[in-house]
Amino acid sequence: MLAGLTREEKAKLHLKEPADYRYLTGGKCITCDGRDDQAEFADIRSAMKVLTFTDAEIWEVMKILALLLHLGNIKTKAAVISKHDNSGFITCFLAGEYS
Repeated sequence: MLAGLTREEKAKLHLKEPADYRYLTGGKCITCDGRDDQAEFADIRSAMKVLTFTDAEIWEVMKILALLLHLGNIKTKAAVISKHDNSGFITCFLAGEYS
């Protein structure tokens, strides 16, 4: 996806380079020899069109995929509010709008 989106599309989704995402770097390799990510992404987009996805629906899928990449970078920290509160809280905040 990162190889196939336009610069403008990546900007709208607040996306950066593959190396910036923990979900993509967990395997210590972000490229595969013999694979063309840009061409394969174009094939996926074309297949979605064949399956009669509208442009708006395709964009919604891109937003979900971008959100997943961003969620992988969120660091959370549990905090006990008081000694008597056994539930604890996990607070996270994801900044940015995805239009």
